[in-house]
Amino acid sequence: MRNLLIIGLSAATLCGCTDNALYPDLELPATITGNTYQSLARQSRSLSLDASSRILLNAWGGLQADNEVLSYSGQQWETSNTLNWHETEETACITALHPVYPDLTYTEENLYENGTLQDILFVKNDFPARQAIRFQFKHLFSSLTLHLTGILKESFQKLEIKCPVVVSSVDAITTQVALDYNKEHTTSIVQPEASGIYSLIIPPAENVPITITIYTSDKMYTTQLPTRSYTGNQDYQYKIKVTEQQGPGIATAEEFIAFSILINSKITTEYNGKTLKDFGETIDGVTTYRLLKDIDFEGVNCSKLEHIGNTSRYFNDIFDGQGYTISNLTLKSAYSTTGIFGHVGKTGVIKNLHAKSCGATITGSSSSGAGVIAGLSLGTILNCSVENCTLTSAQGLPLGGIVGASQNAIINCQVQNSVLNSLNSTGGIAGSSSGVVLNCFSVYNKIESDDSYYGGICGMSINNPTIISNCYIYSLSLKKKSYCGLIVGAAKSSTITHCYYTSSGTIGLTGSNKDTSNNKLSDNISYNSNFTDTANGIPIYELLNQWIDTEAPTLYPDITFLRWEKDEENNLPAIFMDR
Repeated sequence: MRNLLIIGLSAATLCGCTDNALYPDLELPATITGNTYQSLARQSRSLSLDASSRILLNAWGGLQADNEVLSYSGQQWETSNTLNWHETEETACITALHPVYPDLTYTEENLYENGTLQDILFVKNDFPARQAIRFQFKHLFSSLTLHLTGILKESFQKLEIKCPVVVSSVDAITTQVALDYNKEHTTSIVQPEASGIYSLIIPPAENVPITITIYTSDKMYTTQLPTRSYTGNQDYQYKIKVTEQQGPGIATAEEFIAFSILINSKITTEYNGKTLKDFGETIDGVTTYRLLKDIDFEGVNCSKLEHIGNTSRYFNDIFDGQGYTISNLTLKSAYSTTGIFGHVGKTGVIKNLHAKSCGATITGSSSSGAGVIAGLSLGTILNCSVENCTLTSAQGLPLGGIVGASQNAIINCQVQNSVLNSLNSTGGIAGSSSGVVLNCFSVYNKIESDDSYYGGICGMSINNPTIISNCYIYSLSLKKKSYCGLIVGAAKSSTITHCYYTSSGTIGLTGSNKDTSNNKLSDNISYNSNFTDTANGIPIYELLNQWIDTEAPTLYPDITFLRWEKDEENNLPAIFMDR
């Protein structure tokens, strides 16, 4: 009996030790961190909730919480009631919502508190037992972004968005959204945005026809977006423009020819019953001419068409294409310049103009430059595109898809599926540049120079320095000659930053046989067949948007840059999302 008693006591002691080893620190406090989320309208931009932000937490399983309010300390989420893990190894099911309303309910009255549906951030996830928890928030609702152009942007007074469905409530435990299809809500925006871009939150609902009403200084415009279903945590982009605009502007090929004659002449004030006042208007001393429709020059007699802006009268006004396209135009080959615009002066701005299936064969031996949009530009070329165009020259002149010779700015421009060939200084965007080329791309182009200086973005930049930033090239046909570069053929004292390219054998960013010791090259990245950078796997469109979000506001605070998205249809690395 004595031996049996001793054995029994020893066994009891061993069991006690084993229990303590299995369940150490039974009251282990839960640690919750993480306050980041992605901007909806700017998907690549990471944002953070401020310190003192609050969330409403519900949890079950390995962690229990019932409508617990947590505040962010700057390091972690804290509550007056300590949250402890249970003794079991059960997973914790957690939901969290931000913001927190005083009555802790997410009802229609709270959700539309300020006259518009609020953005609700949420977390709904399972977390392993007794481990640190890190939140990554998403958006419970959808986002609608409208890009207004032309007269809608310039004369904006009020925007109304009517949605025929309302969020009646959100369940704080399940994050389920209850929708009322028998109600409608109208959101009004009266604060004008210089960019013409307006975003708001809408319900994640099925088969929703949203009505847009825009008030300008002299008219009201109404349109309905295509009926579609909207998913939470997604941004939906629409470009809004007037298709049949009234008032001064250019609507036909004949009117465009008349405009080219009148704008260049110091003597002629009327042509075919038209004056310059029929094509534009002057406000506060600034004259803006506009396209009112797409113009197709197929079969049109263009013998009287002139380049807009000549050697004696540079174009120094604003020309707004309003997103319309000039197509099938054979550009006149001139002695000085070749392009839809010949000479653009320092105050001249060409914007929102697209050219398709246009071209020319240049024969003038003393041309200052040849480009589809402009031959020589001392001004600004903004938001323009060129597609399926051909420019060839047997002479040595700067030749580019957008501008032949640019001495100022080319911004938010694109050239694709085009043929560009000159004896000298040939580039996808500009033949020669001594200003800035920002936020542009050149894809599927055949760029050649039988002599020297040609590149995917710019042919030459050696006379005066240029800055090329946030541009990319893709699928270019380049001859491997002395001064061929993926970005620029020949550059001196220039800056090339945040440009993206596919590796192409021995061709460098700049021509190999030109002194590039004074150039500044930084943050230029090659990307692979998946259109992600070869080092970190970040999609190209996200890298382009990162520059817009981080670098551009400091470097170019007065410029509105078009944002990017992945182009699924054409299998390109990125396209402008509001084109």
